[in-house]
Amino acid sequence: MAEFINNTEQTIAVGSNVVFTDVVVKPCTCVTHRAGSGIFTLHGGHRYLVAFSGNVSGATAGTEVDLALTIAGEEIAGTRMASTPAVADDANNVCTMSYITVPNCCCYTVAIENVGTTEVTVTAANLVIIKED
Repeated sequence: MAEFINNTEQTIAVGSNVVFTDVVVKPCTCVTHRAGSGIFTLHGGHRYLVAFSGNVSGATAGTEVDLALTIAGEEIAGTRMASTPAVADDANNVCTMSYITVPNCCCYTVAIENVGTTEVTVTAANLVIIKED
């Protein structure tokens, strides 16, 4: 199991990733991450459970903000997290999880990406990756 967090407020532009700065639980060698990056590499021959939670808000009331778990920049179906704040900068908690099976001799890059049409403010970002044996 590995856990990564970023407790500082960050503004995520459309098409950009949530950045993780701290390692709470050190990953096994099958998970690679550079501190301050939003990209994680999952190494082949394993199945992983990837889970994300965080507080999100938008600068405009009534405008939906969207994040999703992606593989190589492509949204994984069923992982979109949508929130429509009633008041500008009003935070809501979102979460998602997905099983990802990486074939032998292959690697997948995963991230939490802003897949919406407006900037998203994220605080208390938490990503957990569990490798199944």
